[in-house]
Amino acid sequence: MGVRDITNSFISIESVKERDSGSLNGMTFGIKDSIPVKGMRCTSGSRVMLNHVADKHSKTAQTILFNGGEISGKTNLHEFGVGATSTSSVMGPCRNPFDMDRICGGSSGGSAAAVAAGYVDVGVGTDTGGSIRIPASLCGVIGYKPSNMYARSDSEIPFSDIMETTGLITRDFTTLKWVARELFPNIEDMDWSSDGIKIGILGESRDMNFSSFLDKVRSGSGRTTAEYANIPLLEKEGNRVRRLVSARDGYEAHKDMLKDHACDYFPDVRNVLQSGSGIEKSDYDEALSLRKEMVAQFNEVMYDYDVIVSQTTTITAPRILDVIGNEENYRESLIRNTELFNVVGAPSISIPSGFASGLPTGLMVSGAPGDDSKMLKIAEALNAVMPGKSSS
Repeated sequence: MGVRDITNSFISIESVKERDSGSLNGMTFGIKDSIPVKGMRCTSGSRVMLNHVADKHSKTAQTILFNGGEISGKTNLHEFGVGATSTSSVMGPCRNPFDMDRICGGSSGGSAAAVAAGYVDVGVGTDTGGSIRIPASLCGVIGYKPSNMYARSDSEIPFSDIMETTGLITRDFTTLKWVARELFPNIEDMDWSSDGIKIGILGESRDMNFSSFLDKVRSGSGRTTAEYANIPLLEKEGNRVRRLVSARDGYEAHKDMLKDHACDYFPDVRNVLQSGSGIEKSDYDEALSLRKEMVAQFNEVMYDYDVIVSQTTTITAPRILDVIGNEENYRESLIRNTELFNVVGAPSISIPSGFASGLPTGLMVSGAPGDDSKMLKIAEALNAVMPGKSSS
């Protein structure tokens, strides 16, 4: 990497490159330390896994290396991906490049901070409830969660197979699209014209950058429209369902380790996972059934809109000292918008929308499940009208 990691973005700094040719040759990658790279430690940010070394490549690592990419190291994260602040990590909290006293978000915080700081070209992470989009927003970069059908999680121990995907963090759309073609080859390209974008707005917002964006859209030529979308079941029950399903899935994945190593987990992570032990199968099954209804309703709503937009998070990056020991108090403000699109398996991306009091803010753009290509093209077009941003 050749520079000092002042953001604590990395758990391991070790270059791995297997080929000097290919579509990703010349590009550097930071891989979330829950995603295996053969021969490197894979700690998942936990004391429980501190000395664990991966014995094989994940599909993501294998694809990057086969196509000539260079893995520069394994990035810091919130323990086991169960948190949105990246403060609960065996390597200590990851710091925001815009203010070292503030969080970078999570759980893929190190991947976002490493990209924002210029350490790597691409951050690879996972996203169960916003874990790529949240840190991208707080660090002023682009964070893309593909449709669940295109990108199952590559984590060694996924938080929730149902909700979780692998995804990408970059500084620009050119890099994002280039890498996504290799890592998610099943995404179908779609013809789409930027004339007449129909935007659905999710929820209320007091963020000035978001309001300015809507004003710009509404004062435009009229070919692009924006109105509040009505997605009642998802907005009413989506957060509860995502958290219930993930907690139960997480407990099932961790229950054996919790028996012997519960005291080695960070308290906020342990609380989430152990809460899953009390969820009855009937409640879990009911949540999955309700999720199917949400997917059906969301798909129906998306006949009326090209994309849904909202703030990515409802706060900017808080101070690390305020967050440590109080992670659960910040959860709602960070994940309540992002996690809705994990529930319905939709593609979703955070793009930089400007600054508030010197700290980055993000606009989240989401599409119908499977419409990744269309959603990315619209997000790139919207990115071009953001303050100080271009679609390069």
